[in-house]
Amino acid sequence: MTATMDLPLDLLSPQFVEDPVPMIDRMHAEAPVFFDPRLHGWLVGSHADVKALERDPRLISARADYVRALTPPELQARVTPLVDWYAEWMVMRDGAAHRRIRSLAAHAFQPRAVQRLQARVDAVVDEVMKRALERGELELVSELAFPMPRTIICEMLGIPEHDWHLFDTWTPTINLMLSGALTSEEVIARVDSARASIQEYFTKAIAERRKAPREGEMLTELVQALEGSDSLTENELFDLIAFIMAGAYDTTAFLISNGLLQLLRNPEQLATLRADPSKVDTWVEETLRLDPSITLNTRAVAEGFEFHGHRFEAGQMIYFMAIVANRDGERFPDPHRFDLQRTNATEHVSFGFGPHFCIGAPLARMEARRAFHGILRHTKLLELPEQEIERLPNMVIRGLKQLRVTVQ
Repeated sequence: MTATMDLPLDLLSPQFVEDPVPMIDRMHAEAPVFFDPRLHGWLVGSHADVKALERDPRLISARADYVRALTPPELQARVTPLVDWYAEWMVMRDGAAHRRIRSLAAHAFQPRAVQRLQARVDAVVDEVMKRALERGELELVSELAFPMPRTIICEMLGIPEHDWHLFDTWTPTINLMLSGALTSEEVIARVDSARASIQEYFTKAIAERRKAPREGEMLTELVQALEGSDSLTENELFDLIAFIMAGAYDTTAFLISNGLLQLLRNPEQLATLRADPSKVDTWVEETLRLDPSITLNTRAVAEGFEFHGHRFEAGQMIYFMAIVANRDGERFPDPHRFDLQRTNATEHVSFGFGPHFCIGAPLARMEARRAFHGILRHTKLLELPEQEIERLPNMVIRGLKQLRVTVQ
């Protein structure tokens, strides 16, 4: 799908991926709310407007059709089975149905449970950094940003280490669907195959946990929710596992790599961190604000209504542009500046909102925090060598292909 119109912000343009700032500024100046007919939806970029709409009962979570809207027209019929599958996920439900499923997984991501994982995260980071220091260089994306969250979520789900390579294939592939990147027959077929492989693998794993439960393991606890209860169906369990895998991997990896890139492009901020390591928390939040892993959130209009002179019609999509709202100068002074002295960085909207606030936010924050602390603790020198910085060609998931860092 190619850009065909002069819009303040064009999600389908490669320029948005490469450098979104000009479009962000134009949207704030010209049209904080506007309709893109190709996406069958409204883009909302004002921080105040996002906050005003986040709990509006006329907007619903049953919005899997955004995947179809972001797919080239000639392939939209082909993605129907995937859209139908995604429509059954927890994040596509509201009310009691959403609460029922979310409650079964939520305790694994509560701060106390996450705190227990901190030592394991530190151990993974320490091992990576020791190897990097021997060479004097770290390729952050492949050596730390991806392996660390993969290790944690695989261990939480009870996936044995000899099967972790499957996770490396499944999760990026499923995220092609979640980010609306179903751009060819080949990609669609890959996602279909990953879906079938996940179901086959976890059908066997569920049978094993029924015979031999494992204390303290998330998968065992979810399987036990199936037994003698109508609280979770087997299909809902498969969908929940896919959601947990997808949500706890790529986005955390890109939070870490985006954050280090922002820091190394602002060496005066690195000096601030060296002087006051407690600023690591702000480093995480300022990265989430300025360079979020997920550029947008979506809802669907269930009931038509007027908003700031615009008519939102039933069936249309709402694209809450987190990357735009997070750089709203009315809420964040000097919005394009990466600033560890910023006092309201936590007011970003990168984790969503309301009942659908990201269930994995405590885990992602902890993993990024410990990764950043570990990098600082192990190094006296951090530099960004000359290199081409390339982003993934994806308008929804914002991440780096690689990031080489000099370490001493």
